[in-house]
Amino acid sequence: MVGAGRVVGVVGSEAKRQEALRLGFNLGALSATQPELVGGYLRRALRLVATGEVAVRVSDVVPIQRAAMVLTDLRAGITVGKTVFAHRPG
Repeated sequence: MVGAGRVVGVVGSEAKRQEALRLGFNLGALSATQPELVGGYLRRALRLVATGEVAVRVSDVVPIQRAAMVLTDLRAGITVGKTVFAHRPG
């Protein structure tokens, strides 16, 4: 299991440990098995953002029609910061 930058419960070679670190963790699976834990952290994170103790810096806002291009840039590693997709009903 992987979480918070550490690997727990991986038996085997260093290569397997590195692969586990590279893969990250599945927040959906963690939420399904420990909803109280995840919910508590989510409430705390939202409270910190709401009070201004933690700022979320948005570097770009783009129309949802440009999603494919933004995802291509993300995969290429050329994005910096947070990108928000804007949708205008119409």
